[in-house]
Amino acid sequence: MRLIIVLMAGLSIILTGCSDDDASENPSETRLKTGFVVLAGTSDDGYFVKYYEELPTGTIDITQGTAFQSFFPVSVSDGAMFMTRTDGSRGFSKIAVNGNGEFVEEGFIPTINDESFSMAIRDRNFGMFHDRNDPNTASIFDPATMQVITTVDLSENGAGFPLRYQKFIFRNQDEVFVVARGEEGETLPSVPLFRVDLQSNALANKLELSFETDELVVFNRFGQRYMDESGNLYFYHGGNLSVPNISGAIVKIPAGSTEYDPEYNFQVPLKVNPTNLGAFLTTFYYHRNDIGYALINAELDSRIAELVTQRGGFQGLSNEDTEQIIAWLFSAPTGAWVKVDLAAQTVTSINGLPALSPFDPSNMAFLNNEPYFAISNPDINAFYSYDAASNNAELVFNVTGAPLVSVFDLSIDE
Repeated sequence: MRLIIVLMAGLSIILTGCSDDDASENPSETRLKTGFVVLAGTSDDGYFVKYYEELPTGTIDITQGTAFQSFFPVSVSDGAMFMTRTDGSRGFSKIAVNGNGEFVEEGFIPTINDESFSMAIRDRNFGMFHDRNDPNTASIFDPATMQVITTVDLSENGAGFPLRYQKFIFRNQDEVFVVARGEEGETLPSVPLFRVDLQSNALANKLELSFETDELVVFNRFGQRYMDESGNLYFYHGGNLSVPNISGAIVKIPAGSTEYDPEYNFQVPLKVNPTNLGAFLTTFYYHRNDIGYALINAELDSRIAELVTQRGGFQGLSNEDTEQIIAWLFSAPTGAWVKVDLAAQTVTSINGLPALSPFDPSNMAFLNNEPYFAISNPDINAFYSYDAASNNAELVFNVTGAPLVSVFDLSIDE
């Protein structure tokens, strides 16, 4: 089964020089390192992006911003945003905001495969990306210079078919965990992670869960919010469309360990609705003090329930049925952001936050290290703040012109 990955788009971009090598003669003097970037749009219609010195209020018309064919950052570092190239061409870009509030490409890394999308930043001088042209290697690069440093050998993965690498998650200077699925969309059982030793630049071991899990591999591409203050790493799997009662869940790699904790299987959707047969979890972020936030499917859409009944249960679903269910889930307002306590394994619904699709491309953000939520549904297109003490969400601003995706804080490296 394929899960269609959205959130890719872009149009035009301002260049500050004659070539990509000298695209910014002195970016340190012109790059803004504070302020907020508002992103809205769709992969079909293109994206609008606008810079604000302060977080806006009221209602904003996002079409007054800059139009791009492709624009979705995977990281912010030293005020610059890193993403696939904004004109839809092959490669990865480093995009900054200059003193005039214009978006400038400061450098890029070319790729051979035009569907390469996975890049992550550990710090201002270390990042990784995968060119899908080569399923056996990933590359290490310097985000400051956009120069490729070396490659990582991923050939001994034992998958038996070519892989694409969805996400690179760093725990420290010496190791990174790699989330993978088949190049053609094949899923791997037990949510495998590949741990890479960054001293030898080779695979160190493969991690697999001991309990039955998902066929929905969904990892949000932005940021590195998966590790708590003690060094515990939290990952998640989405759930299973073909087998009932396999809920999406958060799983754990304890600090100092290179294996999953076999006893930790935090089934967030079932905590909210124990009878939910569509218990999917599609996004998770760690915040602080054992608290994180997850986007779940809180209930089974009536159309899906009717189809499952007609087929005699989930086991009777055809590939065409599964594709139809995925399409419905992209539009059904059955999703909800929830607060999760990872130590107590409890879930809290957030007051005042509207429902959305569980696969909606709109996302949460951490501005000044506090949680915010972008909500886009047929009735609401807005950005909300959240006060954890009162458990209340409040409207910050509305958006017209295109569906809101997210807001990025240029002052935070993540």
